Amino acid sequence: MDILLAHFDQDGQPTMIRGIGGAGYPETGLGVEVLPCGPAMLTVATGMPGFPQKTEQPLLPGQAPFTNNTANAIVVYEEDGTLRFSSYWGEFPASNQRYDPSGHVVSTSGWGIGNYLDRNTMRTYNAYQPLPADPIRTSAILSRHYLPLCGEDAIACSFSVPDTIRVDSSRNYLSIERFPLDVTINNPDPARAVFDLQCELRLPPGIVTEPDTVRWLRDVAPMLAPGGSVSTKWNLRVLPGVVVDSILPIVVTTHYRWADHLDNCLSSHSGCRAEIIYIRRDSKRMELLCDLIARDSVRIDSTGELYETNVLPVTMRLRNEGEEAVLPGEAALRVGSRGVRVTPAGDSLRALPRLEPQDEVSVSWQLALDRWGMDRDVGLQAVVRDVAGRLPVNCLTEIRVPGINPLLCMLDAPRRIVEDPGTGYPGFTLDLALENRLDTVLRRLEAEIDLSEAPSLQLGMGEQPGRYLGPIAPGARRGAQWQLVVAAPPRDSSEQRITVWYWYQSDTTRRSCEVLVRLVPATGLPVCTMSGPTLLQAADSVLVPAEATVEFTLENRGPGPVTVERYELHLTAGTGVDSPDALTQPGGVLGAGETTQRSWRLRTRIWHDARTVICGVFALTSTDSVIAACTHTLRIEAVDGLRCQVRTADSVRFRHDPARYEPDPLVVDIDLRNVLDEALSGIEAEIDLTQASRLALAAGESAVKTLGMIGDHQSRMISWLLTPLPGSTDEEQQISIHYRSAQETAWKQCEAAVVIEGWPEEAGLMCSTAGHDSLYSDQYYERFIPHPLHVSYSVTNTGTVRLTGCEATIIPPPAFALAGSDSTQSFTSPEYGNEPDGPVSPGTLLPGRSCTRWWKL
Repeated sequence: MDILLAHFDQDGQPTMIRGIGGAGYPETGLGVEVLPCGPAMLTVATGMPGFPQKTEQPLLPGQAPFTNNTANAIVVYEEDGTLRFSSYWGEFPASNQRYDPSGHVVSTSGWGIGNYLDRNTMRTYNAYQPLPADPIRTSAILSRHYLPLCGEDAIACSFSVPDTIRVDSSRNYLSIERFPLDVTINNPDPARAVFDLQCELRLPPGIVTEPDTVRWLRDVAPMLAPGGSVSTKWNLRVLPGVVVDSILPIVVTTHYRWADHLDNCLSSHSGCRAEIIYIRRDSKRMELLCDLIARDSVRIDSTGELYETNVLPVTMRLRNEGEEAVLPGEAALRVGSRGVRVTPAGDSLRALPRLEPQDEVSVSWQLALDRWGMDRDVGLQAVVRDVAGRLPVNCLTEIRVPGINPLLCMLDAPRRIVEDPGTGYPGFTLDLALENRLDTVLRRLEAEIDLSEAPSLQLGMGEQPGRYLGPIAPGARRGAQWQLVVAAPPRDSSEQRITVWYWYQSDTTRRSCEVLVRLVPATGLPVCTMSGPTLLQAADSVLVPAEATVEFTLENRGPGPVTVERYELHLTAGTGVDSPDALTQPGGVLGAGETTQRSWRLRTRIWHDARTVICGVFALTSTDSVIAACTHTLRIEAVDGLRCQVRTADSVRFRHDPARYEPDPLVVDIDLRNVLDEALSGIEAEIDLTQASRLALAAGESAVKTLGMIGDHQSRMISWLLTPLPGSTDEEQQISIHYRSAQETAWKQCEAAVVIEGWPEEAGLMCSTAGHDSLYSDQYYERFIPHPLHVSYSVTNTGTVRLTGCEATIIPPPAFALAGSDSTQSFTSPEYGNEPDGPVSPGTLLPGRSCTRWWKL
């Protein structure tokens, strides 16, 4: 059966299809797994000699110890189809295998334990075969291989539990009944966040959560920032009647997704584990004393690239302090740190003899150290158990392993560069090589050149200081180049110090290496230099210094005179910089060893844009040949060109007779001034009354007003009319004006404060009557004149507040009667919409307003 490996994008389109070849056996579990860091891991049973290989020591079918033509193979491809790793690892195919983010492959297979490899590319340890191989049947083998493809930067979790629980049922004694499990989760990555973080708790028989309804899988945090940490907690309880002497493992697994995997279905996992020794003693006293002996730390040798020893001896001394003999058993050494392992691989078990009371035995192991760049505290645990599975005891120790300088940095550049009399200094290349001295992959390697101590050098055209070098495998090299030019030739011979900084993902230290390059000027030729300000800073509406001067110095270092016909100043066009002096100045004869100077004043226009001006001076002969040429760079800051000034009354006063505010309306003027040497267009201004609750825009006013253009060094005015609003107390109102132009799009503002006096609440009323004051009859006494009689009643609000419900009722004398009008009438002012502040609701009199009503009798 031929094998094909394909990679598809998120739209389902194939981006890579690769024919691997080989004769696979589908009944043996052909599988492919996408690793969390991107590569694909293929597992297959094959016997093809031409199967892909990429190991320093390839192991082919047919070589000892194989007995047939079928072997279990593991192959890893990058996303682009590049073969990264392949190996045969066992005579019979594995039934199942899984890669975890800590860099390990866990697998099960039959037979073949002697074929597991131990070399730099793939290490096997903790292989366990529970029973000797049967001549007829094969026995299951569980193994764990270290394959550092990814996951060295996995999320780290940690917790602590009691190391021992002792039970004596005869005395109803339990040393620990309840204890908390506090789990701390750290994100070691300095750049990537973690999302959808979960924790899964797995407990052995004999330990339960309290209460028992608590979920074992819980959401911890939707997002964990780079370098951040978070905690979660379970409360646990011991069930003393469930287990006898045993080791109780507690495992916490974290599930999460890296920020750069949110667009796919890849999830990552990592875990932490601790064990509790559960001892039950109901009869004679049985006690084992265990000591684990090892050095407390490891040193780095004088080169800084190796440990003084990479093999550490560890000794366990066991003494029976109990009252009865201990059955034969075994001791297992466990290592609590990545990059440290028992050697040879799988050699973690030691047989123990029967121990009579007061007997003592010692066993030893050896640990191999991988070179890592970070400091590690390596926890060691020796667990002892007899053949009946009883009397577990463990002993602990810790070894401090310092980090090794991870990268060897090498720089290559010319050590000495001599100026050419005709063409000047040549450009040159700086080569960087970084070599990984560790036993683990370094991810996201970056480098950056630093020329702060090389003032005469600068990067070539189009060059960027930073370089991304990608991942670097153990023992591999990555390189980069920069093109450099001599921008400011030194007057005398000088050394230029070039520094390159480099770092990688999860590294908290920026390291550097450097090289010295000596620049040697040509002798016997005129040498020029230029000086002057390098920066014109914006201060209010001017540039400082207001007038800049550049100076050109020419020194004749030759043995004879040099004739200069003229000196010419050249300025970058379109930068608004010119000189009031003549750009061409006369030359002369410069004797041997003599020096001459020329200077030009620079006149700079005030613009709203920042710019850079290159000032170049050429010393020329009468035939226009260049004797010497120098440049000087001047940077000009941007000037904030539009300025604002607010003009308005400082207060609004209350006035009686009639009650009113003065001024009303309040006039707010702003003067917008352009301080630049160029016009500004698209002027926009907006008044902001959010901090002036006692002011409102007058009728017909708009908050936003515009101007088409303001000429250079001109001013324009914008006005608003505001209506003061009454309030019970004196209050200060803050008026803000936001303004901008099409050239300066960021909003700026100016402000003014106005105090509005309180409006006193006074009620007052004045009334008067009018109408016919006499009545006559005609000569025949047949009718009265006038008829009907007209009577009026006038009311004036003399207070400061509006009066409501105003009405009057006329009570005629007995000899009179109403003629066509109601006895009660309401008083309203103003009544109509064409009156100021009108109309108001019937029966309302505003302050200072009057109303008259008439009756007919």
